[in-house]
Amino acid sequence: LDPYNAAALQNLADLLQKNDPKKALALLEKRQRVAASWSNDYLQISRLEWRLGEYQKALASIEKATASAPWRIELYRQRSEIEAKVGGMDAAQIVLHFARGLQAAAAYDESVGHHGLAVQKYLLERARR
Repeated sequence: LDPYNAAALQNLADLLQKNDPKKALALLEKRQRVAASWSNDYLQISRLEWRLGEYQKALASIEKATASAPWRIELYRQRSEIEAKVGGMDAAQIVLHFARGLQAAAAYDESVGHHGLAVQKYLLERARR
């Protein structure tokens, strides 16, 4: 295994994440040093940190994911779950952060001309709750 092969590091982390999340996380962190990270990468890292009980790190990773893909509502859902685990926030603050995430997703969709998509996401999310 080439220690700088980003694809190999990703694939190995994918294989290990279920049974050895700590090792998978280490591989993904190593991958970040040799390749650009995208929202899916940060989401995967956040989920592994969550599983390992590293909630503050998971929150930082999910924030990076939302910054790189503000249109992905599932990232804001994940952030809400993490915020509930971190503690120090009441339920109203968590809901407010989620609402701001929905607003950011809608603003992005609007900015790229996907007017109907912004409304559709809102209605789908409302139906989920």
